[in-house]
Amino acid sequence: MAGIKAKLIAAAMGTVLCTVVFSYTAAEVSAPVDTTVTGSFSSVDNALTADYYYNDSYFRAPGSQSSEQLRTMSLVLAVSAYQKTEQAKGCNIHDVLEKTGFDTSTMQADELDVTTRTSVGSVIAAKRIDGKPLIAVAVRGFDYRDEWASNFDSGETGDANGFSESAKKLIQRIKDFEQKNDCKGAKLWLTGYSRAGCICDLTGKYINEHLDEFGITADELYDYTFEAPHACTKASGYSNIHNVYCDMDIIPKMYPQKWGLYSSGTPEKLELSPQEINVKTLSIMDGFKIKDTGDKMQLSEFEDKFVEWLSKKLSRERFCSDCKPVTDAAVDIISVQPQQRAKMLRYLKSVSTALGEHFKSSKLEVLKIAGILGSGTVKKKSVEYLTKVLLSVMDDADHSGAFSDEQYEKLKEAVPAAAELVVDLLKDDLSDNDLNYFPTFFSYAGQIVKYHYSIQVWEAVTANDRNYSASHSSELSQAA
Repeated sequence: MAGIKAKLIAAAMGTVLCTVVFSYTAAEVSAPVDTTVTGSFSSVDNALTADYYYNDSYFRAPGSQSSEQLRTMSLVLAVSAYQKTEQAKGCNIHDVLEKTGFDTSTMQADELDVTTRTSVGSVIAAKRIDGKPLIAVAVRGFDYRDEWASNFDSGETGDANGFSESAKKLIQRIKDFEQKNDCKGAKLWLTGYSRAGCICDLTGKYINEHLDEFGITADELYDYTFEAPHACTKASGYSNIHNVYCDMDIIPKMYPQKWGLYSSGTPEKLELSPQEINVKTLSIMDGFKIKDTGDKMQLSEFEDKFVEWLSKKLSRERFCSDCKPVTDAAVDIISVQPQQRAKMLRYLKSVSTALGEHFKSSKLEVLKIAGILGSGTVKKKSVEYLTKVLLSVMDDADHSGAFSDEQYEKLKEAVPAAAELVVDLLKDDLSDNDLNYFPTFFSYAGQIVKYHYSIQVWEAVTANDRNYSASHSSELSQAA
């Protein structure tokens, strides 16, 4: 144990020395961290708390070379990039950067303490390795509430607009940081999770297309994204952008390739134990009861089929126009303040329960809604009927404390568009006797969502990292 402590003390002294004399002039070289620095970090909800291992040697290999150790460390940085209102700006990631030798006195934290529909929280810091600066760029991918709005802004053409606009902001911040700290030509390390990963993917694409602007080669870009949606109109396949994903996470499959959207980098699939599910169907005449069909399917296969079917029925153009009231309402629901969230969930559960009871109570009601299998006048009446039912059930439930009056009125305004969308999709879904997508999806929604959690990804990433193997732990014990 004494050996480990000695190494950590030496590394810490080197870090302190580096911080004191930090400069980006070519004449000065900070001490490399060739010994592995260890530390701990936690996710925004504290669901994930673990140790990490950092070494400067990760950045001596070319950025196109996938590194299991750098992949894990990138995930650490991505998960650490969040903000708690009661904490100092960027303090979570500050500890990680400081421990790994980055100069936190010049650390640049942007929009970490705000969440708006156009904000993007990020942290940028730098250090030197072998005389050359390295800039770390981490984008907030957790606890960003109102930023959800940009996730739904796909735009009808080009790169997905909400992500693309955020990437433009990040690109400018990197340039400003380089100019302010006189470090153009620095190696670039980018990382982000989910929405943040998508922003890093688009930022990495721009950097690859404009290497001269940053004074680097392709080998000097290290871009790791985790569980990121598609947002680019071209599948560039850049080898220095590592798109890490779990095949059972549905988020990286959104936006769909059917819309002409892709990732810019090279996919790196995480291996998890496959999950088999029971295919479901919806029996309208039994009071909207979900039943097993007797068929089974792999969860990842179901998600692929579901997304493919949904993207055929819901074009990118319609998503941007007809669905806008629905997506705006969804954003309001998702981005409520923490103190509202519990009341909001109770309200939505109350509405859902009342809606189910409404249709179960009468065969006549069931026959009315069954009209969704029709078209023309029948469809119009079905939409009007469903709208009326939804608004009635919503008004009967108590929304006080869950939504402000303004939010609630906006939610009600979205109901007609939501009803039309539901009727259109259910009409097609229920006409397929082999596979009903919505009953199956909602039956397994909780399990589908969990595969996007950072703790699931962490377990898969570290399973391939020798730093977390039993033999490595044994080596550390022997060294001590």
